[in-house]
Amino acid sequence: MKCYLVSLGCPKNLVDTENILYESSKQHIEFVYNPEEADILLVNTCAFIQKAIKESIHTILEIAQNKKENQKLVVAGCLIGRFKNQIESQIPEVDIFIDTNSIDSISLDKKFNYCNLARSFSVEKRIVTTYPYAYLRISDGCNHRCSFCTIPQIRGSYREKNKKDIESEFLQLIENGIKEVVLIAQDTSCYNNNNLSALLKDLSKFNGDFWVRVLYLYPSSITDDLIETIASSEKIVPYFDIPLQHVSDKMLKLMRRNYNKKFICELFDKLLKYDVAIRSTFIVGFPYEEDKDFKELMDFTHNYKIDRLGAFEYSKEENTKSASYSTNVPYNLRRKRRALLLAAQKNLSRENLKRFVGKKLKVLIDSPKKARSYLDAPEIDGSLKLKYERPVGDFVEVTVSKSSFYDLFE
Repeated sequence: MKCYLVSLGCPKNLVDTENILYESSKQHIEFVYNPEEADILLVNTCAFIQKAIKESIHTILEIAQNKKENQKLVVAGCLIGRFKNQIESQIPEVDIFIDTNSIDSISLDKKFNYCNLARSFSVEKRIVTTYPYAYLRISDGCNHRCSFCTIPQIRGSYREKNKKDIESEFLQLIENGIKEVVLIAQDTSCYNNNNLSALLKDLSKFNGDFWVRVLYLYPSSITDDLIETIASSEKIVPYFDIPLQHVSDKMLKLMRRNYNKKFICELFDKLLKYDVAIRSTFIVGFPYEEDKDFKELMDFTHNYKIDRLGAFEYSKEENTKSASYSTNVPYNLRRKRRALLLAAQKNLSRENLKRFVGKKLKVLIDSPKKARSYLDAPEIDGSLKLKYERPVGDFVEVTVSKSSFYDLFE
């Protein structure tokens, strides 16, 4: 039996896709890059915001349109978690629906993009496809109830993976040659009752040539011990991914974020005592956002010179608290504010990166002529362009000759 698989969405969704690959391999299912060769057409969807929903539906419809009579179309993931009944009635071409809670036990007996099947290997009910790095999910679900967010509807309440299971999977990853292990969750910093630092210290004790990166740190769960551990450990990348969403007290309250601007400034003042990289994401055009709120956000990003920044226009999502807010920011103004924030960040990023010119950096080779330093998480940040080809998976030290808006050059 042959399967054509498309994976959409974030790294957490990619781990689900790798679960599917593992379960399918036990059934001797072969994955193919051409949908015409497949018996099964499988789409693992994302449904976090409207843009992701549209991409998922477009992908399903495109595949359904070309589906042959003897092929089965399977749709899995977050879209089914949110809209199973609607999808069943509106896209009858779909044969099987699988939500996020059932992916680990998927049975496919009743063109995987951006994966490297040539370097894939099996570990803890997954087939890892992203060599030389891999994602390691330490928990799922979320107990925060942010007014804009659909994650609790899709993924449920917070539940964390046993520490021994994490360490076992981690060991298997580095024994199979993974050089960067990226810890992910909806909220990584609340692990073990806000004691993620204990897990990081234990992971850093393993022997091997690797480093660890942490994504999705919720601001109010970041402790002084965690800051010290990430900033100072030899095997933990000094990189803080902290989705703030906004800095205006009014907006933070409307978003149901359990911190205020004073807390954010104090946190960032602590971080900037160390030589670390900081990444954050912000939502612009949230209901009731006025010019003064947006200016407050722009001023903050300028003053704290965040290394990497993502900006999203507010997306009104069904069954969220913010969907009931009566005062919405016009679409064109949302777009304008996002463009202004990203333009300002582009210039700030260029200035930030100039400080590395002439300096040596340790980098991980992702492809023969492209690498990443501690500044860059996979897929979402910049990179370091290499002058000469080097073996994928090697750590090397290079001297930076120049910089651009987002990238460095050997």
